[in-house]
Amino acid sequence: MISSTEFALTNLFDLFVTSICQYTGLVVKPEDRHKVARGLLQRVVMLNFKTPEAYYQYLVPKSFKNNFEWHQIISFITNNESYFFRDRSQIELLKTIVLPEIISRNQKDKKLRICSAGCSTGEEPYTLAIVLKELLPNHKQWNCKILGIDIDELALQKARSGIYPEWSFRGVEREIKQKYFHKNNQSYYLNSEFKNMVDFSQVNLVEDNFSQPRLNLRNIDLLICRNVFIYFNNDAIAKVINKFYDSLEPLGYLVTGHTEIAIQNVSKFHIRVFKESIVYQRPQTETKASVHSNSAESTKKANFELTKINSDRNNNLFTRQSLNSKPKINSGNHNCSTTNLASKTTDIKAILQKTNCSIQQKKYELALTELEKVIALEPNNIEAYNQIAKISVELREHTKAIEYCQKILQIEPLAVFPHYLLAQIEEEKGNIVAAKMLLKKVIYLEPLYANAYLDLSQIYQIEGDRQRAKEMQQAGLKILKKTSAKSEVENNN
Repeated sequence: MISSTEFALTNLFDLFVTSICQYTGLVVKPEDRHKVARGLLQRVVMLNFKTPEAYYQYLVPKSFKNNFEWHQIISFITNNESYFFRDRSQIELLKTIVLPEIISRNQKDKKLRICSAGCSTGEEPYTLAIVLKELLPNHKQWNCKILGIDIDELALQKARSGIYPEWSFRGVEREIKQKYFHKNNQSYYLNSEFKNMVDFSQVNLVEDNFSQPRLNLRNIDLLICRNVFIYFNNDAIAKVINKFYDSLEPLGYLVTGHTEIAIQNVSKFHIRVFKESIVYQRPQTETKASVHSNSAESTKKANFELTKINSDRNNNLFTRQSLNSKPKINSGNHNCSTTNLASKTTDIKAILQKTNCSIQQKKYELALTELEKVIALEPNNIEAYNQIAKISVELREHTKAIEYCQKILQIEPLAVFPHYLLAQIEEEKGNIVAAKMLLKKVIYLEPLYANAYLDLSQIYQIEGDRQRAKEMQQAGLKILKKTSAKSEVENNN
């Protein structure tokens, strides 16, 4: 049998990867190829297929016959790492502002519908059930339904059992475990009252039609989808966000992981900025979206996107760096050299404008072809390297992204954005220590880089350092508010 290392380099493995993306919406990252290849080969052996080709022919096309096997593949591709009361800052926001607002709005009919998308083994929807119980002393008078949905049926089976190990309670107060669970041997059993509040369903966020009756994904008051979009490409994320929007009640909320949909078009939503997090609200009526602060001081401009601030800053930084990396002018006829240089500069500027349009339209191959022309004209053009690195991250080609980030840093060691890209890559790989160091360096180089603070907040939250997580988050949100206000003033002048 071929080794997993060899298999990961074959055309057949690429066919597996393409089919996985097509049928599940899940993206196999370059750094995960070996793990996925190993998992596929293990299934080949377990099912007694003679070759990986035979296993592929069994899987494709997807059918009722091979449905169970697809669940097995999904299980070893996705990460079912979860725990109760994950991301305390967002839970606090739900407890103090979002859920009380929804409860007040629904006092008349006493109905609540909440969805946890990508719920994995159930810790998140059960956390929401506990929070609701604490917020609603008379909860039995309410019709509260929580939907837990995930693509991994094996994870959902564990969720339905309501049985958890000690590891699922890291950072959770002892009182919570004692009040809502009973312990048997080394496992904790959730009280049946909370199990009955949650319905679990196997759902493919990308492929399934949310309007089908069996899913019942309509009129949702609160939809939470955290640490899910890291597995999707941008097209899939945009598709799912639109589905989420349609599933929400007017004034219903969407909560995602910090900065998970930062580069997406969320202009249909009201964007509400709180000290704990950013959340997205479907408007009462279908008008152009606007942005609200938690103090409701004013309504911001329509179609405002928080990360445009940092994106513009990134582009400006690279433009300055590119201008500072002046090409050498050969000695000789000065007028001729000056004319050639001016012509070349004009050509480069035109090409870069063209590639920006191509990237916005996600025509990455066309953009890369044009960027090669820029590098041929000016080998040290930082903006060209920047765009190639960003495209590589979009395509999950992390090795290539790292290569071009390093090229930028050889030219301009203090460039900010390549450090930030490298931090994101390290974080996706699970190298938290390296990611944290890079994010701190970003803040040192650019103290107003909001996303670096927000990413650091998430890392500290994972590590259980709630105080530092809160400090980083507040700093990042403060920068976003100040910069957005300044941007609006400039736009109005």
